[in-house]
Amino acid sequence: MRHDNRVLTNPQNFWRITLEPGVAERLMGHPRSLVTTDQLFADALHAQESLALRSDMVLAWDEGDARPAVRIASAERLARMRTTSSRLVEVVRAMPRVPRPELRSLRQLPVRGNNTQWLTALDHAKEHGLILWCDDRVLRAVARSEGVATFGTLTLLDARVDAGLTTPEEALLTKAELLRNHYVDIPFSADLYHAAALADGWQAGAVSVALSRPSAWADAKATAAFALNAASRAVGALPHEAADWISAAYDGLHRATPIAHRRRNLQAFSLQVLLQPWISSSTLPFAWAGLRAGAEAGSDSDAVLEAALTLYHRALAEELPPLVAAGTLTAMFVHADEVDRAMAARVVLTSPEY
Repeated sequence: MRHDNRVLTNPQNFWRITLEPGVAERLMGHPRSLVTTDQLFADALHAQESLALRSDMVLAWDEGDARPAVRIASAERLARMRTTSSRLVEVVRAMPRVPRPELRSLRQLPVRGNNTQWLTALDHAKEHGLILWCDDRVLRAVARSEGVATFGTLTLLDARVDAGLTTPEEALLTKAELLRNHYVDIPFSADLYHAAALADGWQAGAVSVALSRPSAWADAKATAAFALNAASRAVGALPHEAADWISAAYDGLHRATPIAHRRRNLQAFSLQVLLQPWISSSTLPFAWAGLRAGAEAGSDSDAVLEAALTLYHRALAEELPPLVAAGTLTAMFVHADEVDRAMAARVVLTSPEY
């Protein structure tokens, strides 16, 4: 992207980059000129006013059901959202704006109702031959279909690195901040995801949500290794977070794998979990709960988990006498739920090695 291009932006881009002081200003200074619409500024003001209400309910997107859902937000999260919203309004207020009370170039689009604010940036960009800076995948797809050039914040960060305006390390930390705040589908990089998870104290927050998306699994071995490393770092002090890391990884691998190979891949991942050096009778219930939650999210039966457990018992039987192998497996499940203890017993009793 050339430094002198004229760009029209959607303020949604700044929702996440305003979290880190100075980032928005540095990115906004890269294009020669930057403009937005009065309607989008009004939308940002409305968001700020909505967050100022005395309510802990927020409207979120339910990834599993693919529909909006009402969630209860913690006081800490609400405070962070209000601070970010105020910062967003401050940044957008300082930008040049143009009035766009109605659509002029996109009248043929089938838009429901009168809520067209989200299209005003694209409409203005098309009429005046501007480039659209936008991180909304749907809006960018619409822009491409309308012949409007568009780019996202990740592309802008890479352009600044190429131009020598930002170091690779600074760009990585900014991307980590975006990842920590639910920027969707950032390509997996062990260094990037590690930096984001470390900043979150290895809690399974937005980074684990990113793991549950198919786009994170282009290199399945590297992604699985990161997920298991994250679980190992959390399991000592935050065992439930370890379960969440494993659940997210199972879910992401399930969604990323073609049906013909899905069972084999999930079985291999489940076996990897069981083979981790930190697995013991005290940590296995959390790891197993993560696997079971991932299987339930993908509507899988117990067959994958039981097959992985069978392979694990077989590996034990190759190194230990049959009775010792059987006792080792059942002892690992001593603190697990009854249904899982029954599965372990079934694996032992039906094993030819027993």
